[in-house]
Amino acid sequence: MTHQILLVGDSNFSRLIAQQVRGLETLSVDVSSSAGQAEQQMLTATPDLVIGQAGLFKHYSITKQYRQHQQLMGVYIVLVEDAPGWEITQVLPSLQHTVSALESGADAYVWLGDDATQRATQRLLQLQVKQGLERAKIQRDLQRANSWLSAIALIDSLTQLRNRRALDIELPQQIQTAHSRGYDLSLMMLDVDHFKQVNDQHGHLVGDQVLQQMAERLSRNMRFYDTAFRYGGEEFVLILNKTHAEEARRVGQRLCHLIASEPFSVQADAPLSISISIGVSCLEARDDGRGQALLYRADQNLLLAKARGRNRVVSDC
Repeated sequence: MTHQILLVGDSNFSRLIAQQVRGLETLSVDVSSSAGQAEQQMLTATPDLVIGQAGLFKHYSITKQYRQHQQLMGVYIVLVEDAPGWEITQVLPSLQHTVSALESGADAYVWLGDDATQRATQRLLQLQVKQGLERAKIQRDLQRANSWLSAIALIDSLTQLRNRRALDIELPQQIQTAHSRGYDLSLMMLDVDHFKQVNDQHGHLVGDQVLQQMAERLSRNMRFYDTAFRYGGEEFVLILNKTHAEEARRVGQRLCHLIASEPFSVQADAPLSISISIGVSCLEARDDGRGQALLYRADQNLLLAKARGRNRVVSDC
């Protein structure tokens, strides 16, 4: 793994630090000559570690400025004092500067001593670099785990479709985009007809297989810009992006035909004939941004489809 380090300082400083950390890890080193420029570089490509020339950081206030950016909060920052005249034996001023640097948001402060102490200070710097890179690795692993857990939290474990929580996130975004860009947007709520009978007559394991195969068929027959969700139980929701009323009805009718025309092979000796009922609603200018009105109308149309004999589409568009 290659670690990204940003050196912030003049050319002599950057050359010196690069020599002292060479060989520690597989490093990719970028250089910035000013603290302000470094901020923009970090926001473009966040490094694992920053080593800054203390004199450029204006009494370290710039370090606190870095920490105001969410993506830079986890970057390990080491400030290095290389001004002439500094000696490692000057304990009191060294401690004062160390305290100031750490209070400002730096993770470490290292001062370079004279020739007699150069080896010790180089070793100290190398230890800080190793510690910073180790923390960067921990941060990356944590972010990767959090991303994985977030993805799992939005997926229905049975059907592998997005779940209702994902719909609550996605639908407002789709509505906002449709309103702002003038797109049509339709929503389809569908329900497996007589699903309770499937569970009662064949058992819940068979019912689960029906839902899994239903999800597979929906995914296989959706357009690439449509999104399917398991809403709950045997109900599913499809967001039909850039879809006007007549097209939404045609999509619903096609899905009804595809589901009803091919039995579900959950039992080898007795395939099940399954049908679906669909309610469709279309986005209106007066609809709320969360999509509650859109969902309500689709649900009401779904109830009408069932009341009118099932295996059909009812739309208010």
